[in-house]
This record gives sequence, C-alpha cells and structure tokens, in this order.
Amino acid sequence: MTNIVDYIGRLHTVVLHLPIGIFVLGFILQYLTPKKFTVHEQLLSVVFITGWITAVISWILGWMLSLSGDYGANAIAWHKWSALFFVMVSGALMIYYLRRKKQVWMKTLYHALFGLTMISMTMAGHFGGELTHGEGFLTSESHDSRSNDFSGKNTQKEKPSNSNKENASQDAGVNKVAASSLPTVKPADSASIESLKKKGFLIRPVSMETGFIEVSSINMSSLNDEMIASLKPLVNNILWIRLSGEQVTDKGLSILSEMKNIRRIDIRNTNATDHLLATFKSLDQLEYLNLVGTAITEYQGDRFRY
Repeated sequence: MTNIVDYIGRLHTVVLHLPIGIFVLGFILQYLTPKKFTVHEQLLSVVFITGWITAVISWILGWMLSLSGDYGANAIAWHKWSALFFVMVSGALMIYYLRRKKQVWMKTLYHALFGLTMISMTMAGHFGGELTHGEGFLTSESHDSRSNDFSGKNTQKEKPSNSNKENASQDAGVNKVAASSLPTVKPADSASIESLKKKGFLIRPVSMETGFIEVSSINMSSLNDEMIASLKPLVNNILWIRLSGEQVTDKGLSILSEMKNIRRIDIRNTNATDHLLATFKSLDQLEYLNLVGTAITEYQGDRFRY
C-alpha cells in the first residue's frame, strides 16, 4: 500500500503546474486584457473552478509524496502549509465569484482575494523550489560566470556532444542510469538509512536492482563534518552525492575518497580546498564534479581533469 501511495504521490510534480498556469491565465484575463475586448464571465468561472480543483488535487498528491519520508519535516512544512493556504484562498475566490450575483459584496474584496491567491501561489512555488533545489534557489547569485565544474572528460562550460550524453543528462537533472551498466552491491543497511534521514539527509535509490543510492543534504538547514562522517556505513552504496554548507571542510569531505563506486559529486559552496581534490585521483568511476563556490583553484581543476 505504501508503494502505491508513493507512486501516486509522484504525480504531484506533474499536476502542480496546472493550477499555476490556470490562475496566471485568470490574472491575464482579469487585469491585462485590453478594455476593448470583453471577457465573458463564464470563462472566468471555468478558470476559478478548474484552478481550485487542480490545486486541491496537487495538494493531496504532494501530501502523499511527503509520506515517503524522503523530505525533512522542517523543509517541507513551509511548502505544505503555504500550499494549503493557497488552496483555501483560491477556494474562497471561486465561491465569491460564483455567488457574486446573489450577494452584494464590495469589489475590493474580490480583488483582495485575487491578490492573496496569486501571492500565496507564488510563496508555495518558492518554498517548493527550495525543497527541490535547495535553500536560496530563487534568490541566490548565479555562479555560472565563475563555475568550477569539472568532469572526467568535459567541463560544464563546453557544449555537450553526442559522445557525452550521459553527462549532459545529469547536468540537466535527469539522473538516469541504466542498471545494466552498474555492478551489484550489497543493499544499504535500512537502520543506517533511517538514522541518516532523521538527521535530514535525502536518500533515494538510484537502481533497486543494484543497491546504489543517491544522498543529498539539500533539505538540511546546516551541515558539518561530524554529520558527514555518519555516512560511513553507506560508502559502498553511494553513486551520487550532494553536500553543501559553510561548515563543511576537507576533514569531513575526505570520506568521499572512500566511495569507490561514486559517479557524481556535488560539493558546491563548501570549504573544500585543493588538498581535497588531490584525493579524488583514485575515484576511477567519477564522471561529474561540481566545485562552485569552493576554494579550489582553476589550475588544480585543470590538473585533475587531465
């Protein structure tokens, strides 16, 4: 039953875009349509009804997805409750619009409800973006112009060619690996996984057949070397890893050199130095390395790449 709920909950990432697009359409019809064009009231009624229904469905699916335990409770709380507020306000807007002819209400109430609907929808989207991509995703400064991303063959700055489609897919967040291309390892200890999830780590299976997993600190408000050390029991199972935080140093990140099966390392915005990068020489399977915002130099990166 749990697997069914988890599977259905994943549809949240598809459905969530429907109410956003529908209410944006309603905003355009109400406020941005030239006065010479008449917007039929029935059209706005359809917009508000379908927008609210899809918002409710999206919230339910999101709640089902949260039951998987893949997301930290603190990280998901803001997104969940702001989304619920959006559902409630958009529902009030729909009811008002459908009953407007039967009751004499001030027009300012209608515009206030519309404004609250758009603001709450934006806030829910913002917290959802941080939940998926990390804190400060929408507000942080872009590092593209000074990227230190290196892979075994190509940097992100270069245009991906047909020969490195796997790297290009990973850079876009597709993260798909054929099970046939991976060796098989002993499944990770479930008690260790649960312990790490309680600390805030996001842990997902990469391939159920092979025993490999993905580990990320994206939902953690803070991360330090001691917390990274708790990953020790899973070093043979980690295929992809993302660790980020100002308190993370070479001492904690040194555990990465023990992950002989690692394919993808993302240690952006940590205090990693050139000394750490030198320890990655033994990682023969490494294909992608993100060093944005670290103290690692361009020269060291070039030396590693070749």
